[in-house]
Amino acid sequence: MKPHKIITSATRSISLTGHTCELSCMHCGGKFLKGMIPIEKVDPCALKRAGIKTLLISGGMNAKTYNVPVYEHLQCLKTLKDHGFKLNFHTGLLDICNSKFDEFMALADRISFDLNFSKDVLQKVYGMNKVTEKKVKHVFEAIYQKGGDKLVPHICAGLDFGKISSEYRVLDYLSSFNKISKIVFIVFVRKKGTEMENSPLPAIDELKKLFDCAVKQYMPNVKIILGCMRSFRGEYAKNLEQIAAESGIYGIVNPRYNVTAEKEISDVCCAF
Repeated sequence: MKPHKIITSATRSISLTGHTCELSCMHCGGKFLKGMIPIEKVDPCALKRAGIKTLLISGGMNAKTYNVPVYEHLQCLKTLKDHGFKLNFHTGLLDICNSKFDEFMALADRISFDLNFSKDVLQKVYGMNKVTEKKVKHVFEAIYQKGGDKLVPHICAGLDFGKISSEYRVLDYLSSFNKISKIVFIVFVRKKGTEMENSPLPAIDELKKLFDCAVKQYMPNVKIILGCMRSFRGEYAKNLEQIAAESGIYGIVNPRYNVTAEKEISDVCCAF
């Protein structure tokens, strides 16, 4: 059976920090923010007329707290929610002790949480000095306790300078969270002008083993999805979609090659 086709035509990405990021991770350098709409320029009515249904709320990370400033924009975000948009948040290490934490959790429809336990990724690639696996788990588990059914773990394969390192440990860790219904794999992308623009991409055969493991361990109860952050051009991109399909994953976001079912099952962000 071919994977489902997930098209994100009815989704837009919003940045709470415009095109700036204090943290400036090695793999991104704030460059991915340039494809997002700054929160100050969002026109809800125009988005509704364009058929937009869901919004990814993200932005640059604070260099000291390692999170996106969602609490400072709650009123504006409530306005977007009142216009009928479903909100998916990419927050970083959310401040779970903030007095507005419960308010935020009530507002969020989904929370896309990046899980990586590699010390080199956390402290070198992300630049989150002294952040450990224990800290990442602490934040993840606090969010899960408040709204486990809203959490959509994301695993970025190969972010450890092209190596598969902590990805299998993340899969094992997630097995104890029975409210998780989806796991999204994204794959390291070389972005021109960043510190990692010349780093190797993860090997296709290693990705195949990782996808095989995830499908065997979790499906059909948990949907395994190949997400939108990955290479889309060239032989590597074609091979990536092919091996994902061969592994038997549930769905592929915005497929470019003929490896999915013909009819799309969704036109919004795969977190929904």
